[in-house]
Amino acid sequence: DQLMPREKPQLVVLSFDGFRYDYINKYSTPNFDSIAENGVYAPLGYLSTFSTKTFSTHWTIATGLFEESHGIIDNTFYDPILNETFERGMNFQRFFGGEPIWVTAKKQAKRANIIHWPGSSVNFSGITPDFYFEKYSKEPTLEARLNKILKWIDDGVDLSMSYFYQPDLAGHKHGVFSKAVKEEVSKVDEILGNFLKELSKTNRRRNVNLIVLADHGMANVTGEKHTIIALKDYLNFDEEVEMVPQYGPVGSVLPKLGKLDIVYQKLKNAHPNMTVYLKPDIPERFHYRNNPRIMPIVAIADEGFVIQKDHRKPKKIGWHGYDNKYLSMHPIFFAQGPSFKTNYQVKPFDAVNLYSLFCNLLKINPAPNNGSLTSVQDMLKDRSFRLKFPLNFLPLQNAF
Repeated sequence: DQLMPREKPQLVVLSFDGFRYDYINKYSTPNFDSIAENGVYAPLGYLSTFSTKTFSTHWTIATGLFEESHGIIDNTFYDPILNETFERGMNFQRFFGGEPIWVTAKKQAKRANIIHWPGSSVNFSGITPDFYFEKYSKEPTLEARLNKILKWIDDGVDLSMSYFYQPDLAGHKHGVFSKAVKEEVSKVDEILGNFLKELSKTNRRRNVNLIVLADHGMANVTGEKHTIIALKDYLNFDEEVEMVPQYGPVGSVLPKLGKLDIVYQKLKNAHPNMTVYLKPDIPERFHYRNNPRIMPIVAIADEGFVIQKDHRKPKKIGWHGYDNKYLSMHPIFFAQGPSFKTNYQVKPFDAVNLYSLFCNLLKINPAPNNGSLTSVQDMLKDRSFRLKFPLNFLPLQNAF
């Protein structure tokens, strides 16, 4: 039967950390396949925001802002203005720029319940989700999270969002396409299948738009010596380096006073698999330049290489944080519900556009953001709801 969205449709957003776009092709995932048949699917995933990290991309999804605009430039970073280091789990508003979707929704008389979405415990001038967890943990189980969401749907909650840490954990520890990743993908698919079955009950089916996505993909680093770019091979840390807030696929360097040019000259051609930029020269496509938290020198490794201080073998096999142009960094995207077309495939789009999509589905007006509905509206059945603010509104300055 033809389902038409009700006046106030409900939105559920599920995020599975590190769920690379092509795990769907590699493994048996009948329930993800079911969403693809009954809704919308991105065969090549979508473009995670650079620097393809968990906290930063989730905050981009929630706010529609690039990292340089919202300020969450990595899972951990140094802020030279505050003279503070941000670490995962911190929920001080001073670190978080922009307005997340649950705050936008609450301001417009919607109810929003959030499970462990990065940043969801931040108090925005007295506004928090109606339900959220103060501190992150691996509990409750995925099944318990989804059962909670089913109850919220029946209670009329407008926006329900949940983050889950797999298959990212398995990917880091055992690598892409490992047996452990296969097992986690299968578990997620099975539990998602039970959720879809419950969701298919008539009232829920008529009311609920479901989006299932991830934040980034994953790539393997063998850990052999030639894959490790050790900055101590090129720099005198005691005399030239104030700090290196980020290591990994991206290395960021704060040189000591007066040492910027010396450090840059030493690094710029140091390794064939590392591209080094002075901050003003970072390519525009990264949207990773206009923010004081981005260091004066940024080094980006090629896929399969990792930037460290020394040559110690990395503890992880699977890595993300690479250039978002690599397909390996692309996350999954699926959607179904009364507002979405059926059996419809979409090309990769930018993560900043998801906030505008959420606002459209909830029929609320967005806060200023870097995204646009234009890139994602083809997946919608009906485009008649028009938002009041221009969707391609670019903040004149950083949002924090």
